[in-house]
Amino acid sequence: MNAVMWSDFITCKQMLKTQLLISAIIALAVSLPTGTVNVICPTVAVSMAVSTAVSVVALDERNGWEGFRACMPLSRADIMRGRMGFIALVSVVSVLMGLLLSFVIGAVMQAVGPTFNIDPAGFAISGLDLLFTVCATLCVLALSVGVTMPLVARYGMSNAMRFVGLVWVALFYAIEEFLKSLCHFKIQSKKRK
Repeated sequence: MNAVMWSDFITCKQMLKTQLLISAIIALAVSLPTGTVNVICPTVAVSMAVSTAVSVVALDERNGWEGFRACMPLSRADIMRGRMGFIALVSVVSVLMGLLLSFVIGAVMQAVGPTFNIDPAGFAISGLDLLFTVCATLCVLALSVGVTMPLVARYGMSNAMRFVGLVWVALFYAIEEFLKSLCHFKIQSKKRK
């Protein structure tokens, strides 16, 4: 598992640096019009984690490294655990980088915002807002990787991308129906009292 994680890191090291820079620019571009720092962490985290996951799998498929990994003294499950561990590690690091960028951009905008007629109140750091943002971001990342990676492991990158949209639609429909039934149950129980 560690060998797979290390191999993925070596493969993506340069790409991660570039992706961090691109994510920071996009986060700044998104936070200025919205006037808040709460969009920075999800923007950075989701873009870095998802692009890294897709890039690692696509590079493996394009270069034929799945065969090389299959020859290692690891089971297929170990290889997937290593891949998922690497993506989880990148997700946590990208959330931390998003938080760091939130603090930096928030501090800079509070200092220079009035000079450029930008209201600095939206760039104030709120602990509860950032906590909610981090939790929501980690849930979205876990759900997206948890849905996509098993399909990629089973069908390969090219074929899995054909099914991901369908699985997402079915998953959102199931979640919506669950929430509707949960709300309906609460309403019915209140009427009975």
